[in-house]
Amino acid sequence: MQITQADVKIKKIASVFGIIQGLAWTLMSLICMIYYSNDHLANLEPKSYHDYIGFFIYQLLLNNNEVVFTKQAFTDGVFFGFMLIYFFLDLAWIAVSVRVWLRHESKSIKAWSLVTLLICVWDFLTVVILGADYDNCLRFAKTSNSKLDFEFYCSTALLTVLVIAAKGFVLWFINLFLAWAMFKVSKEIK
Repeated sequence: MQITQADVKIKKIASVFGIIQGLAWTLMSLICMIYYSNDHLANLEPKSYHDYIGFFIYQLLLNNNEVVFTKQAFTDGVFFGFMLIYFFLDLAWIAVSVRVWLRHESKSIKAWSLVTLLICVWDFLTVVILGADYDNCLRFAKTSNSKLDFEFYCSTALLTVLVIAAKGFVLWFINLFLAWAMFKVSKEIK
């Protein structure tokens, strides 16, 4: 069967989405890994809300000195591992997206679908774990005797990362749809 103009458009849209998102998420994963390797935020004195966000995210997810609350799933090492996996998945997404942009190969298009689907599954897993951590952090906040307002701490750090991890929620559904559409396109190409 021959590829249609609609299939070509879907292929181009999907590959552009993969390249742009892959670059953005690769960069963000790399930034997280660099922050994890560098403890310069550990002694930061927050002066603005922006500083607090960075400080709390670092203390909760990237500081390799402690677990902040009970039942914390995303400890520093686990979060680093997730970012490392994202880094390599996103590099693969960029590579396969460029290949799809340049060629009309069923194999490349199927690979794009598979990588995109893996990223969607990894995103879902990340969001579920962050959601569980948010719930555990709030439960800890209710029983904590700390001077720090843990509800503010949990909301500022975990919800910010949760929204970013969910990729604005809309992109996740677009990626899932494009993975399905690209798989269908790959079936039409011999």
